[in-house]
Amino acid sequence: MKIRWIAGLMAAAMAASVPVYAEDAVSAALKKSLTKQAVQQTTEGNTEASDSGAFTGSTPLVQYLYKAFSSSPSSVSVPTNLFSSQDMETRFEELGQACIEAYIQNGLTDYVTHFDYSYTSENSGIITLNLTYNNSSPESRQANFKALEQKAASIVASVTKPEMTEREKAQALSNYVAQNVKYDFAGFQRYQSGQNVYDQQTAYAGLVSGSAICQGFARAYKLLCDKAGIPCVVVFGTTKQFGTAHAWNRVQLDGKWETVDTSNPQLAINHVGSFCIPADVVSSTLSPEGQKTIVSSQVSRYIF
Repeated sequence: MKIRWIAGLMAAAMAASVPVYAEDAVSAALKKSLTKQAVQQTTEGNTEASDSGAFTGSTPLVQYLYKAFSSSPSSVSVPTNLFSSQDMETRFEELGQACIEAYIQNGLTDYVTHFDYSYTSENSGIITLNLTYNNSSPESRQANFKALEQKAASIVASVTKPEMTEREKAQALSNYVAQNVKYDFAGFQRYQSGQNVYDQQTAYAGLVSGSAICQGFARAYKLLCDKAGIPCVVVFGTTKQFGTAHAWNRVQLDGKWETVDTSNPQLAINHVGSFCIPADVVSSTLSPEGQKTIVSSQVSRYIF
């Protein structure tokens, strides 16, 4: 049996509502993920674990996919014991939701246009997940992955120091993205007119190419925080001033979730910079979902 879903990844996300859960649930998932490391493996042999402290997903299934997606593989073998249900239809729904969460939260992944999966009774312990990318060349994706991995590691090494507190590191990384990534206003206009701007929505666009729209900023900052071992997530919502879709971050510092919006200095959504934006400013300039929640078990229903 073979089924394809999420044919238009962002289109499907934008068309739906936004079910969410609270930050304490994510904090609990983060604590659990730090106390027990699951074995992660893709069909292309990538078993590299993310840095300790990074938030890699709200469930063991998402955490598995997060690590598997890092090198933008063509397919992933997913063990069925990672699912919360024995019912196959429920598993397929859970897999669809987990794919989007893992993809959005992993800045190393190239732009995925859709997923499909296959499952046979003869191999009942495994579901094979296939990924289709805007960049169809495996060689090009691998080259992008290596360049992005090296760039992110270099940035973290150059702007953070061992003697820094976690807050100081998070701010230094925020400053780097805000000051070194150029907002692609022409790309955003193309997005507004319905054109393909997939390449501008990746961490690669922000950190390697140096130009992105808001999702590229948010995924770039998430990737840098992952490398630095700082809990961080990508958030989706809207700006109240312009009524447009937007992406930003929440980062956990000193046990509290703070708002970071690295594209804000160029977009002027508010005038308080990019790091640790006060809650009253967030509530007056960004959608309520951005202030109160940070990730969803159905992240596919967030808009861009």
